[in-house]
Amino acid sequence: MLHGDFGFANNKGSHILGYLVPSEHNDVRPGHRLYNWVWYRITDERLLAEIMTDRNGRAAGTRFPKACSPTGGSSTFTVKQRTCFHCPSGKLSRRQHSLSPRRSATLASDHMVAGCVAIIGDAAAIPRPHTAARTSKAAANALALADELQATPGDVSAPLARWEPDQVALGKHLRQQGSQTGDYLLFHRPPLAKVG
Repeated sequence: MLHGDFGFANNKGSHILGYLVPSEHNDVRPGHRLYNWVWYRITDERLLAEIMTDRNGRAAGTRFPKACSPTGGSSTFTVKQRTCFHCPSGKLSRRQHSLSPRRSATLASDHMVAGCVAIIGDAAAIPRPHTAARTSKAAANALALADELQATPGDVSAPLARWEPDQVALGKHLRQQGSQTGDYLLFHRPPLAKVG
């Protein structure tokens, strides 16, 4: 049922999506691709601490390394899966043998330049994954910076000063867009209308 589709399932406080990705060696032939799924959910700090504990009882911080899988909170997690999704996405998620939980974080810097140093990509702004824009944002940062530097050969300060405002604005726009999209999907709250 999910084959070939970009699937979504929403429930209050919970949102799951899935899509096909290339398998090993970038194989994209039908029947050889993998199905990647991501489940966003709101949780309390107690359960989050449980989920973010590895097999050895160590807190994992914001994400688990591939070599170490979580066990904490797994029974509670499975119960939540059963109650949140009664659809193909739920069945798919319950077949997963190991999980890779992560805390979601956002960032949008007020400044991306200090002297002759510039930060780009995730170092400068991290929108929520709902935007699907982190890679394209990093590329946009780099391409715009290259254009500005080429426009004034031999000068770094002026190109950086011209480059920074638009890139800071892009990061803040994506952070807002991601937050509004996530709030809509997780809480069914429509985006706030702009005034003026």
